[in-house]
Parts: sequence; structure tokens; C-alpha cells
Amino acid sequence: MPGRAQAAAALAALLLAAGGCGGSDEEAASTGGTARPQGEAQPRAFPAGEWQGRLAQRGLPPFQMRASIRSRRDPGRNTVAYTGIDCRGNWRYLGRRGPDFRFREVIDRGRGGDCKGVGTVTLRYIGPDRLRYEFRGGGVASSGFIRPAPGPGSSA
Repeated sequence: MPGRAQAAAALAALLLAAGGCGGSDEEAASTGGTARPQGEAQPRAFPAGEWQGRLAQRGLPPFQMRASIRSRRDPGRNTVAYTGIDCRGNWRYLGRRGPDFRFREVIDRGRGGDCKGVGTVTLRYIGPDRLRYEFRGGGVASSGFIRPAPGPGSSA
């Protein structure tokens, strides 16, 4: 009965292979119904909230920033402040380009030197609670990492 043993082995191999392919219903639901190749990052949500971090720019000592991102449509609700250079302004959401969230920054107030300028801020998730920040505009480039800012009453 070698035919029956071979058929049983083939069926067992098929069941093992089928069990190892694809994901659970829960996994499919969490990825929008399609399985992602291993190692491919999940798309990230719009980075609404309070963010802060330390940035570097050539010719300046490192400085802190804090941004409040509240709207895709109203730049007045997206504010940014840079301490150390004491400038403030707003971000207008431009959209996504791959994994990047892009904003048009307009700096128009503050006491620090030349607090006027326009450029593009690009944010990219590099972890669940960490964004890579890059600014380019007016011959200036700055970069760094930002994290969610502690809320009121937080001990962080």
C-alpha cells in the first residue's frame, strides 16, 4: 500500500503548507483585508497631536521645537514654535508622498532674528511614537527627531 502512504504524506504536507500561508482573520482585518509581505511597514495615520523634539541646523546650536498638528485643512490650527531661535508659525498640510507627510511651513512671528520664512517640513514615522523631521527652504535645512509631547499633568 505505498500509494495510500504517499497520498497521506502529500495531504499532510498540503495541510501544513496551507496552515502556514496567509494570516488569521484578525490579521487580515487589521491590514484592510490583505496580507502584507513580511518586513513591509504598515501605513501610518495622519500625525495629529502635540509633538516636540530637538533639531539641528548648520550654523546654529541644537534647538527645541514643539508642533501642534490639528487639521488637514486649516493651517491656523497647526502651530509650530522653535525655542532657542524663538520663531513661530503655521503648517499647511500638503499631503502624503509615500511614507512622508508633507507640510508647508510659514514662519511669521517671534523675536529671534529673522523670523520670516517659508519651506517644506517632511515627517516620517520611524517608530510608533517617533517621527523623523526634515525642513528645507530658503537655503536652510534642519533635521531631527520628534516625539509626542507630554500632556498637561504628565510627569514626563
